[in-house]
Amino acid sequence: MTDLLIFEESLASIAGVLKDFPQLRVVCWQAGGRLTIDGQPVAANDVTPEIGWISFNLLVSGQMKSYVDTLLRFHSLRWVQSTHAGLDNPAYRQLAQKGVRLSKSYAQSIPIAEYVLAHALYHFQGIEFRLEAQRAADWKGFRFRELYGTRWLIVGFGHIGRRVAERARAFNCHITTLRRSGTPDAAADEIVSRDGLLHV
Repeated sequence: MTDLLIFEESLASIAGVLKDFPQLRVVCWQAGGRLTIDGQPVAANDVTPEIGWISFNLLVSGQMKSYVDTLLRFHSLRWVQSTHAGLDNPAYRQLAQKGVRLSKSYAQSIPIAEYVLAHALYHFQGIEFRLEAQRAADWKGFRFRELYGTRWLIVGFGHIGRRVAERARAFNCHITTLRRSGTPDAAADEIVSRDGLLHV
């Protein structure tokens, strides 16, 4: 049996999936450090979590640091799955220094890319000024710029950068990207190295 330490508020979202893994024993963590199994309190020395899950619910609860502090107390911990796209939070460094394997998620690359495009359109189309004029019933024309044909430089071409490029290309934007590997990609018109960045 392998113990999985999970934020209690996240359990409902994956309870159905966990039924397919009878080898996992779910240990629920609550804010304040209380641990339970099947709703019954357990002592920390009665569990040996090998897996931790940093869920979206945990991130928005503001309890990530406390949860990670709890994880770090267990010598049994081997692997932590996170819903973060990046692992630059200092808590991940602490886990890595302890030898814990870290996995991240790319699930949010699409909404982040759409957020980037929304703000590009907001800026180029002057949405703020249009909304102010609409509220003031001032129906005058505004100068704006189209995204069509603009040149984009995307620094970093991981899952998020690539998703941004795919969406910008729908507006016929020219995409130049900084990519460490230099590997060509259909979503970019041009790929440059760090040294080539100054010549873009």
